[in-house]
Parts: sequence; C-alpha cells; structure tokens
Amino acid sequence: MIWNKNNGIEPEGENKTQTSLQRRKMFKQGYQFWLGIAAVFLIMGAGAWLYSSQFATQELLFLTKETVLADTLSDGSVVVLNKRSLLRYPAKFRGSQRRVWLTKGEAFFTVAGDKKGPFIVHSGSTAIQSTKSSFNVKNKKGIIEVIVETGTVQISKNSKMITLRPGEKVLVRQSSSQLIKEINPDHLYKYYFP
Repeated sequence: MIWNKNNGIEPEGENKTQTSLQRRKMFKQGYQFWLGIAAVFLIMGAGAWLYSSQFATQELLFLTKETVLADTLSDGSVVVLNKRSLLRYPAKFRGSQRRVWLTKGEAFFTVAGDKKGPFIVHSGSTAIQSTKSSFNVKNKKGIIEVIVETGTVQISKNSKMITLRPGEKVLVRQSSSQLIKEINPDHLYKYYFP
C-alpha cells in the first residue's frame, strides 16, 4: 500500500525524485568545495610566479683567483675584476638603481649610461655612485681607493659625500669618516687589465 504525504509515507515515485535531487545537491556542494580549493591553489601559484618573476632576483658571484676576468652586466656595464677579488651583483637589475657589491679586491667599472637610475658600487661602508663613467675601486685591508678615469663619480660614507672628476682619487679608511680628494698622478691602476 502506498501512503500519501499527509499520512507520513510518501509515494514511491516522489521518494526517488527527492533522493535524486538530494544527491545532486550534495554532489554540487562537494564539487563547489573542491573547485574553491583548486582556485585558491591556482591564485597562490600565480602569485608566487609573479613575485619570483618581478621582484626576486638571482644574485651572482664573480670571483677571481689567479686570473683577471671581465664580465658584462645586464645593463651593458663592463667590469674587469683583478686577481683575488669578489663582486656580487644581480643577474638582472630591477628598479631605479643598479647596485653591485665589491666585497674584496679590485675592479675597474665602465658604467653604461641608463636614464632609469644610478650605478652604485658598495664596498665596505662606502658607496660609489655614477651614471655614465669609468673608474677603479680597490678594497684592501680596510682602505677603499677610488680613481676616476671618465665622467663624474660621487663617493659617500655615513653622511659625508664628495664628487670626483677624471684624474682625481679618494682614499677612504673604514676606521675614519674623512673623504679627502687628491689628484691621481698616474694610470698605474690599469696594471691588471688584460
């Protein structure tokens, strides 16, 4: 015997339809849940890729032992690194400044002009800034020597700054904040060029 809805028992045809609707509803809710999770992972993956491609830069180490080596940086600037020297720089410059770090030794920089921003060499607590010039930087035993060949270069340490022109040099001691400009009488700093 089939009872109607009013008696508490549903007819067989309506029961199957309602059960089928409940299954579809549960399937749809489960599907939406997993679709939402997939969307979250997709957004996180896209964000990670965007961050790594736009903001994170791979850093390179340029180390010489018993040979003098030259390298061209991503902006077109050329670096000649003397023996027993270490330079750290990004694989590709990003942003408004082009920064490199001469950790030890000596390097000659021929800086390519770039309207985006200055080229900055950090050595010890000294910053050497230029836009288009060539200059030599030596970092030995706590003394930084900068000699300018072409263009103008700004040297800064702590809050002091000095501008050098071709034929001028400065010696910066790490134990002192003085920046004293001198005339460079020779071109002996080029002794290691290939």
